[in-house]
Amino acid sequence: RVLSQHRFGATIVYAALAGEEQGLFGGKILAAKAQQEGWRIEAVLNNDMIGNTTGITGISDNTTARVFAEGTRMDETEEEARQRRFTGGEVDSPTRNLARYVDRMADTYVPNLDVMMIYRLDRFGRGGHH
Repeated sequence: RVLSQHRFGATIVYAALAGEEQGLFGGKILAAKAQQEGWRIEAVLNNDMIGNTTGITGISDNTTARVFAEGTRMDETEEEARQRRFTGGEVDSPTRNLARYVDRMADTYVPNLDVMMIYRLDRFGRGGHH
């Protein structure tokens, strides 16, 4: 409803996917459709476990959202790795820049929501959070 009041320079696709816990079935079908139709995808935001604010400890936390952002690509070549290290490292990847943008928007528009950045492991097993 909120976004329908605005015009954007690109198409925004919302997808409710099924079978993700059984093998990412819905995601694979959508990815195959996007590839077959030649979609030019700028970003993917996956909202998983929406509304699940109670953890296994029984503690409820509706003031924190985790944003997972992967590091270097699995298929990064040695030359690309050299350039990445020379120009600023893995924290400047497009994925991590998008995650920082989500954090900034939450700070601006949802002041009681703390976005916790979770940096996924890269291909060398390094990782961490901010």
